Amino acid sequence: MPRKFTCLLLACAVVVSGFAAITPGLTQQALAAGGTKYYVDCVAGNDGASGTSSSNAWKSLDPVNSATLSAGDQLLLKRGCSWDGPLKASWHGTSANPIMISAYGSGDRPMIKNAPNANVKISGSYIIVQYLQTRHDMTAYELDGSCLNQPVGWKIGFQFDGAAHHNTVRHSKTSNHSMGFGMSDNSHHNVIFRNEIRDNVGLWRNEPGDPLGGLGVNLHGNANEVAWNTFANNNSLCTKAPDGGIGQYTSSISIELFNATNSNVHHNVSYDRIFVEMGSSSSITSADNTFAYNVHSNNEERSRFVVTRGAGEPHGPVWRTSLYNNVVYNIGNDGQGVVCMSCSNQVLEMKNNIIVASDKAIYVNSGNTINETHNLYWHPGGLPLPNNFIQNWEISPTSIIADPHFVNPAGKDFHVSGNSPVIDRGTNEPAGEGYTEDLDGDAAPGAAAMEIGVDERDGPGATINEPPTVSAPTYAPPVFRLTPSAVPVPVAWSGSDSDGVSLHELQLSTDGGAFVTVKTIASGAENQSTALNLPPWHDYQLRVRATDNLGAVSDWSTGETFSIRLYEESSSSIPYSGSWTTASMSGAYGGALKHASAKGSNVTFTFTGTSVSWISVRGNNRGKAEVWLDGVKMQTVDLYVNGGAMSRRVAFTADGLDPNFTHTLEIKVLGAKNQNSSSKRVDLDAIVVFD
Repeated sequence: MPRKFTCLLLACAVVVSGFAAITPGLTQQALAAGGTKYYVDCVAGNDGASGTSSSNAWKSLDPVNSATLSAGDQLLLKRGCSWDGPLKASWHGTSANPIMISAYGSGDRPMIKNAPNANVKISGSYIIVQYLQTRHDMTAYELDGSCLNQPVGWKIGFQFDGAAHHNTVRHSKTSNHSMGFGMSDNSHHNVIFRNEIRDNVGLWRNEPGDPLGGLGVNLHGNANEVAWNTFANNNSLCTKAPDGGIGQYTSSISIELFNATNSNVHHNVSYDRIFVEMGSSSSITSADNTFAYNVHSNNEERSRFVVTRGAGEPHGPVWRTSLYNNVVYNIGNDGQGVVCMSCSNQVLEMKNNIIVASDKAIYVNSGNTINETHNLYWHPGGLPLPNNFIQNWEISPTSIIADPHFVNPAGKDFHVSGNSPVIDRGTNEPAGEGYTEDLDGDAAPGAAAMEIGVDERDGPGATINEPPTVSAPTYAPPVFRLTPSAVPVPVAWSGSDSDGVSLHELQLSTDGGAFVTVKTIASGAENQSTALNLPPWHDYQLRVRATDNLGAVSDWSTGETFSIRLYEESSSSIPYSGSWTTASMSGAYGGALKHASAKGSNVTFTFTGTSVSWISVRGNNRGKAEVWLDGVKMQTVDLYVNGGAMSRRVAFTADGLDPNFTHTLEIKVLGAKNQNSSSKRVDLDAIVVFD
């Protein structure tokens, strides 16, 4: 059996939320311990300054990398800033007084980018890194012209180097690397927690038939923890077939586990083609790694949840891997769940897992054994099962072949309905190993039978009264007017039930914190909507649930995380050309705005996000402007209305943009007006970006 689950985080607090539970945080002792704060400001900083206040901040990472930080110190990087890496965290805190690397101010997370290899190198101990983002631009790579300009290079977001230990990286984003996170063989007791690990498209090797890269976490070392992260689109652009031509399948892996022992990988959600592939070297044997309460959903060709191997296999053996309460939904061509070559009871145990696969739920070599109990297997096409669906293995009497009755697998909602056969069908052994919360943070029973999968429901057995079906809430950019200090966000969802719905509950999480109820609606209407006034420069997530007229309550249905960024007219991120004048206005956002009347007065604003909105003033003395997006004229905006000045109005919005690309918004003053207007004036109060 694997070692008991111990929270490796510096400190842990439990919150109840949709697909979110354990939140690491500094202890009160650590928060109160003080220490020196160092500030870095890429615009107003000075490397000759002391760095010990925001008004005396350093400018570059050079003084940071040569500084000596002590236990309890903090390094604060200004939001909206970007630096070429690396940032070298070689310092040593203590368990009671860790060193903190974080962000201050307003704006996007601080960006560390384009280092020769790793953007953030952590070689110290007891360091917490939070609210950063890292990336490598295409210009940092060599481009393989024979393979669709595939970026190739050893490019890493966060690297746990040498004997780095007891460090945490949390609430950060990493993209456009060959690997988002890397860990050395000697690293131990580090934590990768609640990060967005996506769009890592580079390869560090693109030899014919043997691509390496396009992965989220390269997991080495001992007793490291990977928890509550989201993996998506970690996928190389092009690989080479053995003959040197373009390969048929890309490299796409959330976690590559190699030379790793006692790893704890739990409560992650992955949409990559392969969740984990495991191996060992001739000098270090991977062993005693546990994967619990993870969701792997993919509809690409040849998707896999776990690939592992025993003695005699290349890169084998990998001993004593445990799979507890995971959900696999791999429905593309040749989708498979668990692949174990040269398997045995000492190689793999599987308990309380749901595996839905288009081709094989389990593959083991003929004559092999595994420790397999209390699992559910299903084919997306239903019965009869395809040949070799469970190849070379007869499932245990406690396992079943049945439809798990997911709420909405196409919408990536893997809660189960009240009549699911997984209810009370699992073994409680995972709880005995320390896994006592499902993917919603709901408690799993310690003595009674657990559910199979990631959704622990209350009550014994299947219920007759089905709970309502609820869609995940969606959000939209503002459509009419900002408040003086917030952005009105339209929110919509649906909830239906054959018995009728009596209550809808909407909850909001801010910056990864606990979900808080913001709206309750006593209504039987299926389609619901409201508007929330949300302050900018925060990350948000929404979830909803519904109660039917017989009292059945649905599971929480959780929407995607989004951020709101608001750039006022004075922001350095907004470049102006022509003749613009700053003016105070009591109704403006922040009390001021800029305006221009002459043709040739333009704004050219670059951004990444899913939507952009221009906030202006309408009135009987306002003129006209053209709005262009990514070089395409979108519309001519006439700001004239019959009446006095109407402030903080949404003049233009573009939604549904690709957040993976940089966009350009242009506002071109035309020096023209409506025939009824008394002025050609055009105002810019703010620009709002959703991401």
